[in-house]
This record gives sequence, C-alpha cells and structure tokens, in this order.
Amino acid sequence: MIPTREIRDLPGLISFIHEMANLIDEGGIALENSSTASYIEALSAFLEDSNGYYTNLGVAPESIDIHRRVADALYGATIYE
Repeated sequence: MIPTREIRDLPGLISFIHEMANLIDEGGIALENSSTASYIEALSAFLEDSNGYYTNLGVAPESIDIHRRVADALYGATIYE
C-alpha cells in the first residue's frame, strides 16, 4: 500500500483510496469497524485526536498536508476505537 507520508496531492489520495478499497476486498486490510456507522464514528474520533497522533510521531500537526491527513484518517478508522 502507498505509505500515507508520500501522499501530497489529490491524485495520490485517489490512488491510495483505490488501493485501500482493493485491499479491503481482498482481505489484505481487516476492518475492526466493519459497519458503516462504526467506521464513520472511528473516522471522526481519529480526526479529533489526529494532532496528538502527529505529535507522537514527532511531526508538527500543522505541517501535515490535508491529503495525507485524509489518507491517515481513512486508514486509521479501520482500526481506531
């Protein structure tokens, strides 16, 4: 899968989403939040906590490109509680 840190534009985000969807279909990504409602709730929670996530990585949250932030949130919501 495309590392999210490499996503810096809309085409990169679109490619990431296509690849993520294929991996989910093929079982390469397990969804802990398998219902739409639980996935959306996890997506919201990840975004709410994302500044702390980036800070823990040693990255200034304000330096994160919006396309990368969306990709991180989409992937993070597959496992985030």
